[in-house]
Amino acid sequence: RISAGDGCLYLFGSECVGSDGFACKTFGAVYLARVAANPSAWSNAANYQWWTGTAWSPASSSAANIVPGVNPIAGGVHVADYAPTTGRKYAMLVQSAFGSGGFDLYEATSLTGPWTRKGSGRPPDACFAAGHDSGFGCYAIAGHPELSTSARLVFSWLSPDDRNAYPHIR
Repeated sequence: RISAGDGCLYLFGSECVGSDGFACKTFGAVYLARVAANPSAWSNAANYQWWTGTAWSPASSSAANIVPGVNPIAGGVHVADYAPTTGRKYAMLVQSAFGSGGFDLYEATSLTGPWTRKGSGRPPDACFAAGHDSGFGCYAIAGHPELSTSARLVFSWLSPDDRNAYPHIR
């Protein structure tokens, strides 16, 4: 979720179609919704609007994928405003691989896009707990604009590595 200073709260969600439980085998999508930045509005579905690619609509069925060709794991999207620290506007991290923590990086000057792929990466982590079958690997990738610079994107992730399979944020 992100606030753009216009009285709305923006929410991004990913969808994976054809999943084997962790990886998107067919295609995926990232959708954008907005609601008034007032907590009393959040519990009523009628208050939400969905981006259609050209306009806002109250019908979730009209939501359009804002990142064509994206291949996310379910729930694996994080967006933040990096303008104050990097000189860029919005960055989106889309986790595309569950076990290894692999992700793709997109940038845009507007929350509605267009979103341009700028590269990919993964945590500098083994993403598994040696001697344990934790089954999860690295996930919950989140960017940190407050720590990032124009030369370095800082992010965190949940890791089962180095603590006997007890996951922790790194």
